[in-house]
Amino acid sequence: MKVYSPRCSSDWSKYLFLLSCCPEFDSIRIICSSYYILKINGTIQDFGPERCPKGYARIKEWSLKEKQGGRVLVSALHYGFPAFDLMEQDFWIGVELLNENQVVATIKDFEIFEDPSLLKDTCRYSFQRGLIERYDLSRRTVLTSFVEREPPLFLKGLGQTSQYREIFPSPVKWGSFSWLKEIVYRNYLHEAKYQFWNRFDIDGRIRDLSISKCHGFLFDFGEEYTGLFHLKVRCQSKGRHRIHLIFDEILCNGKFQFGRESCSNYLEINFEGKSLDFNNQIPYCFRYVLVLTEEELEVKFSSILVQNDKDALAFPNLSKPKIEKIYNASMRTWRQNAFDIYSDCPGRERAGWLCDSYFMGLAEQSFFGSREMERQFLENILLCDGSGLPKGMLPMCYPSDQKDGTFIPQWALWFVLELHEYLRFCQDDELLERAKPKLLALFDYFKNFENEYGLLENLEGWSFIEWSKAADSERMIGVHFPTNMLYAEALEAYGRMTGSQDAVMKARECRKSVSSLAWSGAYYCDNAVRDRSGILRSNFHFRSETGQYMAVLFQKERDSSFLKRLIYRFSLSQKENPDGVVKSAPFIGNILRLMVLLWAGEKEKGLQEISAFYFPMAVSTSTLWEKEETRGSLNHGFSSVIGHFIREFLK
Repeated sequence: MKVYSPRCSSDWSKYLFLLSCCPEFDSIRIICSSYYILKINGTIQDFGPERCPKGYARIKEWSLKEKQGGRVLVSALHYGFPAFDLMEQDFWIGVELLNENQVVATIKDFEIFEDPSLLKDTCRYSFQRGLIERYDLSRRTVLTSFVEREPPLFLKGLGQTSQYREIFPSPVKWGSFSWLKEIVYRNYLHEAKYQFWNRFDIDGRIRDLSISKCHGFLFDFGEEYTGLFHLKVRCQSKGRHRIHLIFDEILCNGKFQFGRESCSNYLEINFEGKSLDFNNQIPYCFRYVLVLTEEELEVKFSSILVQNDKDALAFPNLSKPKIEKIYNASMRTWRQNAFDIYSDCPGRERAGWLCDSYFMGLAEQSFFGSREMERQFLENILLCDGSGLPKGMLPMCYPSDQKDGTFIPQWALWFVLELHEYLRFCQDDELLERAKPKLLALFDYFKNFENEYGLLENLEGWSFIEWSKAADSERMIGVHFPTNMLYAEALEAYGRMTGSQDAVMKARECRKSVSSLAWSGAYYCDNAVRDRSGILRSNFHFRSETGQYMAVLFQKERDSSFLKRLIYRFSLSQKENPDGVVKSAPFIGNILRLMVLLWAGEKEKGLQEISAFYFPMAVSTSTLWEKEETRGSLNHGFSSVIGHFIREFLK
C-alpha cells in the first residue's frame, strides 16, 4: 500500500480528498497518521485511525454490504503539535478502493484540497488534546498535491468497529439564555506547569461572544454519548451567519459550568448562504448541547455516534433493576472508551493509559468473551521506542506524546500484571516473546532503586497510586509500601510468565520485608523514611485504605481479623474511615476493594455496595465516572470494570 504526504504541510491543517464518479467498489483500505472521516455519497462510513506508535500503521480494511460508486470524500485533520491522543509526526495517508480484490482507485485518482476553514485563532480544547474547532466555511479550499513517501510498518488492525448510527436529541429549552454572558477560554499554554507547550505560540483567548444576545436551543440526548456533531440549518437570508455549540456531560444547577474538567467544550461555525449541512471532525463526549445562533434560524441537530458496537455476551435475567442499570452503564462506558485503543475518557484526553487498561481488559473479557482490543493496546506499549524516558521505563499512556518526559513507575508495574492476566486468558506466545526484552529492561531499571531490604526506595518520576490523599507527596516518599506490594506481585507475575524462579523468590523476599517494616498489628502503613542517622523509620500514622487492599491482593495477607476489619468496617459509600485510615478513591481503591470482596466470597455485600455507590452515576449519565464528584470525567474507561464484578458476583 502506497503512502502520501502533502507537498506543503502546515502545522495545523485540514485536508480534503475528493473522488467523484468512482467506478464500483466493494471494499476499502485506509491508513492515516491523524484523525480522518470517510464519507460515501455524503454518509459517514468510517472514523479513524486505529492509533499506533510512530513509524507504524494499522490498515483499516472492511467490505461493504453492497457495491458502491459515486462520490468518496476523506477528510483528515492534522494537529502538528504534541498531544495525548495522537503522536506528533508528519501527516501521511493511504487510501485504496477495491472491487473483487482488485485496486480500482488510490489517492492518485483523488482531487486533493487543503481546507483553510479550520481557524488557528483559538485555544486548546484541553492541554491533552488539540485546538477547539472554530470554522469559517466561507474560506475557499485550495487545490494541492501529494507526494509518495516511505511507508510505515504495517500492523494488523481490528477493522470496522462501529456502525456510525445517527441519534436525535430532544429540545428541552429554547429562547434566550441570559446566564451565558461571556465565555472566556483558558489558555493552558500560559500556565506554568504547561510551559513545554509554549513553542507553538497559539493565542488562547477569545472574549465576549455576546452569547446573551443569541437565540438558543438546548438539547438533551437523555444519556451520555461520544460522537460527531451534525447540524442542518436553514436561514432567511444569504448573508453571513455564526453558530456556537456549548456541550458537556452534565448540567450544574441547570447551567453549563464552562471549563468544567479544564475543557473548552465549545465549537463555532461561521458560514455564508441560506443553508448548512455540517459535521465536525473529532468526537466529543456529551449529554447536553446548547446550539446558539445570532438570529432566528431553523436548526436540526443530531450526533453521529463513534463507539465500539461489538456484539456482547448475554446478561443474566435478574430481578435487580439497579444492578442491571449499572451493568448497562458499565457496558456503555467501555464501548465509548474502546473504539481503537483503551482510553481513559473519550472527551478530555482520548489517551491510552496503563493501569486503566488492566481493568478495561477484565471488562472486555466479561462483556465479550475476548481480549482482542487489549492485545492491540499491549502491542502498542511494547512498540514504544522509549524516547524521552529512562532506559527500560514504559510510557504512562500511549500512543501519545508527553514532551516533558513524565512517567509513572507504578503504571509500568501494572503493565506487567495486565500482560500476565492477558496471557492467562489468551495463549499468545508471539506477544510474550516480544515482551520478554521489555520486561527484563524494566526490572533492570527498578534494580537501581532497591535498598538493603530489597525494597524500592525514592523512585523517580511521578510516583502515584490513586486519586486520594494516599497519593500525597509526604506519603509517597522514601519506601512506599503499597508500591512495593505492587512490585512483589509484578515480580511474581514476571517469574510465572518467563519461568524465572529468581523473580519468584525475589517477590517472596520483598513481601517479607514489607511485612516486617509496614505491619503495625492492625494495619499496614504507607511508607518509611530515613532519619538523620540513615535508619529507616516506618510512619505508622500514615495508613491508607487502598494500601490495606493491596496488602490482601499483592502482599497475600491472610490474617482473619485483618480481613474482617476491612470487609465489615469499611465500605464504598462511607464518607470517612475508622482508625484514621485514608479513604480510597473510585480510582483505584474502590475497585481493589471489590477484588477483595470477590476473593473473600462476599458476593452479596459486593452487589450491595456497587448498587449504593454507582447507581446515582448510572442514573445521571448512563455511564460511570472517574471520581465520585462531577469535577472529574463522567465517562471513564477503568470504571467499566464494575460490569465485570457484577457478572462475577452473580455467579
